[in-house]
Amino acid sequence: MVIFITQYWTPLKVSITGNSSVAGLFSINAKTGLLETHFDGRAIVISNHQLYSDWIFLWWVAFTARYHGNIFIMLKDSLKHIPIFGWGMRNYRFLFLSRSWVKDEKTLTEGLSRINRDSDWPAWLILFPEGTTISRNGVAKSRAFAEKQTPALRSPSHLLLPRSRGLRFSIEQLHETVEYIYDSTIYYADIPEGVFGEDHFTLRRMYLQGVYPSSIAMYWRRYRIADIPWQDEAKFEKWIYDRWYEKDALLQHYHKTGQFTDPENEAGNDDIPTLEAPVRLSNTVGDVFKIFVVPITTGLLVRLGYNALTRIASNAF
Repeated sequence: MVIFITQYWTPLKVSITGNSSVAGLFSINAKTGLLETHFDGRAIVISNHQLYSDWIFLWWVAFTARYHGNIFIMLKDSLKHIPIFGWGMRNYRFLFLSRSWVKDEKTLTEGLSRINRDSDWPAWLILFPEGTTISRNGVAKSRAFAEKQTPALRSPSHLLLPRSRGLRFSIEQLHETVEYIYDSTIYYADIPEGVFGEDHFTLRRMYLQGVYPSSIAMYWRRYRIADIPWQDEAKFEKWIYDRWYEKDALLQHYHKTGQFTDPENEAGNDDIPTLEAPVRLSNTVGDVFKIFVVPITTGLLVRLGYNALTRIASNAF
């Protein structure tokens, strides 16, 4: 449903590239021109958080890998009350967090344990280590946090500093059944200078008023969990900060040049070719039918039940 709405209300294209760690994972179908991805069925996916629509485009990537029915997204608790979409997210057993670790630890333990128990099934856990979209208030809090650290941390220009607890806890719980972390850096075109993306491209403006970016760019990297120092809290914290500083450099370079370059390889020789594809369903008629088959079937069953009860009541009287 989300992709169907995006296809017709906000028709845009996404360009995708990455470093050599994701070589061979992306391709364009020569017949349809659509993106096809070849990710592992079980993965932890992390990303910077620019807009509230970030999760929609990560879900679309899962759709191109045919894992869209195996998504678990960490998101703030209030979103579960959104009509229709909130109900759907609860049905998908998304992990709704309240930003209180006392409550969230229990929520995460239960949700991640369930993913571990179903280890024979695909599962994509998507989370945003920044915890919220970049905004004026978020930047102020992030900078205050950075200044309090000993030694003080450098504040990124295009991101918030990530928090390590949720990701580290997820790795701790899932490292036996998940081999890789996939990291996406997302860039949106057409955000005015000095304006935060969440203020310019709100969900309301994008999906109700037709104001959306002319293009979206993604840069992907993959990390083997066995190579990440998640057992040591201090080392893991440094690891996630380093990744975010690299992402900040990627975004800065894209803002200046219109293309990504891996900060560790300024020549870009380590990057895979950039692919571009529209956000759309692979089979519009068939996939739209899948959207409505459940309510239509439910309606038919209710009608049959009503007719049966009416006949029984008529015979009784």
